[in-house]
Amino acid sequence: MTKWGIVLLISGLAFAVACNKTTPAPLPAANFYVDNNGCLAPCYVYFYSSSTNAQTLEWRFGNGLSSNEAIDSSQYSESGPYEVWLVAVNTDGVRDSVRKIIWID
Repeated sequence: MTKWGIVLLISGLAFAVACNKTTPAPLPAANFYVDNNGCLAPCYVYFYSSSTNAQTLEWRFGNGLSSNEAIDSSQYSESGPYEVWLVAVNTDGVRDSVRKIIWID
């Protein structure tokens, strides 16, 4: 009788573990577009995330500033190229990133 109880317990645990598997979150896809690229310094450039399946966003604007908003702007006081990064993170912590170069005249 005791051996049967152990088998049921082990069988029940295996069944419980198999039934509690969760489906992974959809993979994030980072993307964004820019408005006012090529403006005359000093100026503001506007950034719009078009990322999908992202729970959080992480911007790096290339001028020392960052943000976590879906839509934001950043001021650029000097002319030249700036490397802008956007990282999209899904609910499982999986990250995707995109890099674009903007120009300030």
